[in-house]
Amino acid sequence: MSRTGRKRAIAAREKNGRPSRAQRPVEVMEAVVLAQPHRRGSTDKRCASVFGRFCLRLKLRQELTDAGEEYAATVKRWRAAKGIPTPFHNEASGSGRGAADQTVAAWQRHMLAMERAMTGAGLKALLAVKQLTLDGNELGMDQDGPAVEGLVALAVHLGLMRKGTHPWM
Repeated sequence: MSRTGRKRAIAAREKNGRPSRAQRPVEVMEAVVLAQPHRRGSTDKRCASVFGRFCLRLKLRQELTDAGEEYAATVKRWRAAKGIPTPFHNEASGSGRGAADQTVAAWQRHMLAMERAMTGAGLKALLAVKQLTLDGNELGMDQDGPAVEGLVALAVHLGLMRKGTHPWM
């Protein structure tokens, strides 16, 4: 005998009859992650961004990845505080008052010092790192070398690596 009204959803049920709110098994979630085309079967979190995939493809040291991520985070914070539009907008929570002027000035000084360090490796190095970390654009093969040089200069500046350390794992 069919019941009137809305059809009952086919789902696992709790003892009280409500649909179960249990989390999906880890294997199912991992299968979804591995099926994403940019991951190519890897669960490494660096596969999620162009910059991370660049670092994985060239097998760069973790220090270089950390340096690039710190640069990107500092620039993005500074741009957000200044109201500069960015191509990727993440919804954020906060008080709405914005960052203190001293904090914004410190971010700007830090950002400029990092850019000066990368410019020491050449203007192409700075532009390649910006293209990877900020714009999210893939680099041409001819830009891989300058990008690595810029990341090495940045990591040395930030104290993550000693000068002369090999950039590859």
